[in-house]
Order: sequence, then C-alpha cells, then structure tokens
Amino acid sequence: MGMKPRLRYMDYHCDQTLDVFSEILLALKPTHVLPEVRQDIRQNHVTCRVRLRAPTGHRIFLHFLWLRISADQQHHDRVKIYDPSPVKTLLTPKSGLYGKLDRSMDIQDTDGSKITDYRSSQNEIIVEYLGNPTAEHAGFKILLTVFKSKWKKKLERE
Repeated sequence: MGMKPRLRYMDYHCDQTLDVFSEILLALKPTHVLPEVRQDIRQNHVTCRVRLRAPTGHRIFLHFLWLRISADQQHHDRVKIYDPSPVKTLLTPKSGLYGKLDRSMDIQDTDGSKITDYRSSQNEIIVEYLGNPTAEHAGFKILLTVFKSKWKKKLERE
C-alpha cells in the first residue's frame, strides 16, 4: 500500500516555495480554527501565494479534491493558479475559482464545468488565495502530484 500524501496548510507557507517530490495535499486552513460566520472583512483576511516546485525535468499536476469559496461578489474570495515559466501565465479564469465543488471532476463533466485539473509547463506552479475563509466557505483541498516531463526526454534526444 502507498503512503498517504502529506497535508500542508497553505497559509503557513505564504510567499514561500514548497518543494514537492512526489505528492502533497494543499489546503487553505485547518477547519477547526475557522470562524462560523464572516467577521469584518478586514479580520482574518488572507492573501496568500505559494510557489510549488518539483525537481528539474518534472512537472506538477494539480487536482481539486474539493472547493468551498464564497461566490458572494461582496467578499471577492478567489483562488487563482499560475504557471510561472517561462512567463507568469494565469491558468484559471481571470475572476479566479469560487463556488462549491464537493467531488472530483468526472470524465462526463462538460467544457463548461468550472473546475478542471491543471498542469505546469515546467517544474513550478503558483497557487494564490485571496479571501476570508469561514467554516462554511473553508477554501479548498488540492492534490499536487509530480510527474516526469516528456519535454525533457525530447530535449535529451535532440
């Protein structure tokens, strides 16, 4: 039996780089520390960016296990995913991801589905969260998996 991926809380690593060698789970906050309801938007407001880095010659696959981010336009809670190499590129829609997804994506999901899986073009990916999480809108849990990059093999052959 394989080992379970290690759980890392994103807000403990804001503006840091996390090295990923096989797979990790990235969640916003431990749910036991979240308030039941929103306080003043300035309290407990989180702006957090984490760069995830795989070994050279590998890429990162990002899969949302669940997402619970307020869709209320007054609160502007969002998560955005960037591919930083070679130029920082936003992979998610401009408005970011929000809403509720309590299941994994399925092969039967249509192109209009709001949550998809993401892959880095090289060995790094950035996850950014802006918002005010609560027990009801706790954020997200993402599975990040490192895989061998095909482009490295192609370059080695040339």
